[in-house]
Amino acid sequence: MPALLIASQLIGDYLDSASERAMRHTRADGRPLHRALTDALDPTAPLQDYYTRHPWRDDGGYLSALVRACRTGCAALPGYPHVRGALLHGAAGCAVQSLHHDPDPVRRTAALKAWAASNEAPPARPVWFELTAATGAFTPHALLALAAEPSGEDTVSAIDSVYRGPVALAIAMLDSYADEAEDAASGEHSYIAHYPSPGAADRRLREIVNHALTAARELPAGHRHALLVACMVAMYLSKDAAAGSARRARSREIAHAGGTLTVCLAPVLRLWRATHSHRIQRVQLPTPGLARAALPAGSRAPSAVQTLLCWRRPLSYLERCRERYGTPFTYRQVGQPPLVFLADREHVKALFKAPAETLHPGEGARTIEPIVGPRSFMLLDEDEHLKGRRRILPALHSDAVNEHAQLVREHARHEIHSWPHDTPFATHPRLRAMTLKIALRTIFSTTASERLTVLHERLLATLDVTGSAVLSEPQLRHGPGLRVWRRFLRARADTDELIHTLIQERRTNTTQPHDTLGTLLAAHDDDGRPLSGERIRDELMSIILAGHETTSSQLAWAFQLLAHNPRAQARLIDEIDHDEHQEYLSATVHEILRHRPVFLFAIPRAVKQPFELGGITYHPPTRLLACIYLIHHDPHVYPDPHEFRPERFLEKPLVPANAWLPWGGGRKRCPGLHLALLEIQSVLRTVLSQMTVHPASRRMEHARWRSVIVTPHAGSRVILRARETPRRRMMLDRSTPAAEAPSCANQSDTQTNPLSEHF
Repeated sequence: MPALLIASQLIGDYLDSASERAMRHTRADGRPLHRALTDALDPTAPLQDYYTRHPWRDDGGYLSALVRACRTGCAALPGYPHVRGALLHGAAGCAVQSLHHDPDPVRRTAALKAWAASNEAPPARPVWFELTAATGAFTPHALLALAAEPSGEDTVSAIDSVYRGPVALAIAMLDSYADEAEDAASGEHSYIAHYPSPGAADRRLREIVNHALTAARELPAGHRHALLVACMVAMYLSKDAAAGSARRARSREIAHAGGTLTVCLAPVLRLWRATHSHRIQRVQLPTPGLARAALPAGSRAPSAVQTLLCWRRPLSYLERCRERYGTPFTYRQVGQPPLVFLADREHVKALFKAPAETLHPGEGARTIEPIVGPRSFMLLDEDEHLKGRRRILPALHSDAVNEHAQLVREHARHEIHSWPHDTPFATHPRLRAMTLKIALRTIFSTTASERLTVLHERLLATLDVTGSAVLSEPQLRHGPGLRVWRRFLRARADTDELIHTLIQERRTNTTQPHDTLGTLLAAHDDDGRPLSGERIRDELMSIILAGHETTSSQLAWAFQLLAHNPRAQARLIDEIDHDEHQEYLSATVHEILRHRPVFLFAIPRAVKQPFELGGITYHPPTRLLACIYLIHHDPHVYPDPHEFRPERFLEKPLVPANAWLPWGGGRKRCPGLHLALLEIQSVLRTVLSQMTVHPASRRMEHARWRSVIVTPHAGSRVILRARETPRRRMMLDRSTPAAEAPSCANQSDTQTNPLSEHF
């Protein structure tokens, strides 16, 4: 029985799509094609050539196989003789779909009206387009289920009347309602568009839904039929196009017409759609030579399960996948194309060097678009991305780096005086606030402190959304995360208002200071015009997000690692006290970035053209990503990779190329990495010159997602204690030459030590 129901549904979808494709290219009569549906439901009928007037004849035997499967299933049903007549009558009417898909609206309307006029319309369907819609939406499932056991003539007649009448009309009109925007954009025929206004359409839809539920309840075992119809109505109303913010109120009113059960089912089904990995897609004619590309091995668990596991414990999940499936492996996330994780350095090298027209990294960063805006250089590809990077590079020159160093030291000294001593506290929130202040002062150097204080508060409120799953999972914005999302939208609007005000005020200045905002105001687009306020806003938000979220999170991991590794902390303090050449500090920062990178993978590359890598050819819409965490924990490159040992960056041989990638690689490598490394180094020097860091718990905190990065799950709780030995005592030892420390020379030619380039 399940095979019969699936085969009959596939035939209906296939014929609908086949008729549509034929009518787009020719005026071929699709009625012979639709005879396949009646033959499928009649085991005694002879098989025919269903492609008599259809332009595509070679389907590999697909349609004939479906017809034979249906006939076999029907012949096995004990009550089939009772339902045969009703099934064939309903199936024959589906041929109206061939008229429905005529691309010429004048010819289509005339043909449908003529067809409706030749059929007697019952009072329940007073208009021609409702009659044709319901007739074309006939589904045989209820009658086939009834045929699974002997039934009386009266029962068959009653069920046929309801499912071929009000239920079929509800199916057709709700389907048209859910696809209204898509049909309007593509020029497809829309039944819902025949109503004189949206209000009239909504009123009529409520009547149709109410009539379908009422008729279903009056059938024998009516509670079962009412449940099925309520589920069907809720399923259509839960589609993204019907449940979106623009139509949510309309869909809610239609659901109320279906009763309490429909109202309760609609949000449940929206959640199901959000977590279910298998999307229903329109069946298309087979294309010769096009086969589904094989992907690397990966978990067979539902995408919702994979998403949950990776969300809860990302580090252990990635390591288990590598242990079980090797690399590369495939990961399936809710609502996303397949993601293929790469951890082989040669594969990563090829990935970063791939042409921009083949692999688009901009699409892989769409998660942060609500924050940075659609015009951000982070989200652009090819030439547009490079132009955006060039616009901000003048703000990152060597003079800016030197000025930034002094700014960081001043803020760090001021901030740490307010941090509690000798008691556990979460460092990450304080580090976020501090790094955001530094970023704002770098961007808006001449803005009054009072204005920046307000902007600082608004930005912290806006960026709170990065700690919620609603940013990466849009489906949650209409359910449990609705309140979080609305709070974010309000905060973003307040922030944007102030940023645009600062931009407009700065435009009136005759001279622009050499800060980031001044650099963007002096830039021009391809036509030689100054950048628009919206474009500058998006670029500024990109710099703000990247300039403080990643740095503060990396510092939070630094405090965790130093607190739980007192030996490394003691050696680092000793170097700081002796004012040595920062080799061990540089090595420590590199080891922090290796051991706990905040980016677990580089920006995913969306495959736009077939791309061969490691013997596998990837096709759209697959996305490829270099897994930074797994590369950094490759025991063949880093012996004992889970041990925190800064000395490995002071030893030889050199770390191979593409084995240290905390800031990504290729065209999307972070342009401000020098400032970030400087900031991490300066904060650690400032803190450790005055105090020591101690753990607040026995174990290091595990990783928690915050937008596209990971942070310590409890905010990196540590205990700070004042140093027992003041740093100035070490000045007395200057008469004794310090041992010369080895150079931090483990970076390859292609991945040089950024710190050594500027300090």
